[in-house]
Amino acid sequence: MAGAGRIEAMGWLSLVLFVFVTAMAELFAALNWIHWGHTRQKALAALALLLIFPAVLVGGLLLALVVRDGLFTAGARLWLLLIAALMGAALYLITARQHAGWRAADIEYARRLQSANRLRLVSAARLRRRLGYAVAAQLARDLQLTLRAFSSAVYVVAGIAALWLAGLITALVTGLLPVAARSGGWLDLTWTPQALAIKSACALMVMTLAALAPLLIAYELPMMWVERATAATGLDLCAAKLWYARAVSLVAPLAAWIVGLLTGQVPVVYLLPLLGECLLLWWMMSSLVGWLTFEMPARPGLALIVMTTAALAAAALAVIFWPVAIIIHVQATHSLSERGRHMARLYLMTEGD
Repeated sequence: MAGAGRIEAMGWLSLVLFVFVTAMAELFAALNWIHWGHTRQKALAALALLLIFPAVLVGGLLLALVVRDGLFTAGARLWLLLIAALMGAALYLITARQHAGWRAADIEYARRLQSANRLRLVSAARLRRRLGYAVAAQLARDLQLTLRAFSSAVYVVAGIAALWLAGLITALVTGLLPVAARSGGWLDLTWTPQALAIKSACALMVMTLAALAPLLIAYELPMMWVERATAATGLDLCAAKLWYARAVSLVAPLAAWIVGLLTGQVPVVYLLPLLGECLLLWWMMSSLVGWLTFEMPARPGLALIVMTTAALAAAALAVIFWPVAIIIHVQATHSLSERGRHMARLYLMTEGD
C-alpha cells in the first residue's frame, strides 16, 4: 500500500512539474518572440531556442511518465523530476530578469503597433502577386486578427492542437503502438501503426486549426458593411477564407512530420513520402473547410459540426489509403467551390441576415 501511494504521488508530481515547465517555457518563448519583433537580435533568438528545446524535451518525457509509469527506472525518474524542477525554476528566473530589462522597450513597441500602420504582422503587399489585391487584403487582415487573438477561441484552438501533438509524441515514444517492420516499400510502410498515428494526428490538428475560419466569419458578421464598401465580391470572400483556412492549418502537417522525424519512428526511406501524404491531407481538409465556411455564417457551432464531420470522414479514408485524398479533392473541387462562391455572394448581399 505504501509503495502504491508513493507511485501515485510520483505521478501527481510529474503532472505538476509538466504544467510548471510548460507554462514557464510558454512565457519565456512569448517574451522573447515579442522582443525579437523589434530588435531582430539573432544571437539572442538562437540562445532562446537553445533553452526552449530542452524544456520541450523534458516536458515530453514528463508527459510520458504520467501516461506510462513503468517507462523509466526509479533512479531515472528521480533525476527527471529534479531536472524538470531546476529547469522550470531557471526559466522563471530568466524570464523575470528579461522582463525587468526589456519592459520599457517592449511596451513602446506595442504602442507603435497599435497607433500606426507602420508595422504590419502580415503584409498584404506580399500576397497580391499571388492572390490579387482584394483577396490579399482580406487574407492579411484575417491573419492579423488571428495573431492578435480576435477571440478566446484562438487560444482554445491552439491549446487543443498542442494536445493532439503531445498525444502523438506520447504514443510514439512510450511504445504504446505495436512495433512494425522498418523495411519494405513505400506502400508497405504507409500502413504501419506509426505512420497511421502521425497522419491521424495531422488530420486532427488540421481540422482543429481550420475551425477558426467559421468562428472568424461569425466575429466579422457585424462589420460586413466594410466588405460592401470596398466593392468586394462573393468570389473574393470565398477565396480569402479558403486561403485563410489553408494558412492557419499549415503548421499541422509540418509539426506532425517533424515529430515523426525527431522521434526516429519513421524509416528514412519513408520520410519524404510521409511529408507528401501529410501535406495532401492538409490541402484536402483545409480546402473542404474553406469551401464550407459560408454555409451557416451566423451559426458557427452548427457549422463546426458539419465541417468536422465532412472533413474527418474524408480524412479517415485518406489516412488509410492516401489516393482517396486526391479523388475527393478532384471530385469535390468544382461543386463545393461553386457552392461556396454562391453562398459567399448571398452572404455579402444580405449582410449576413
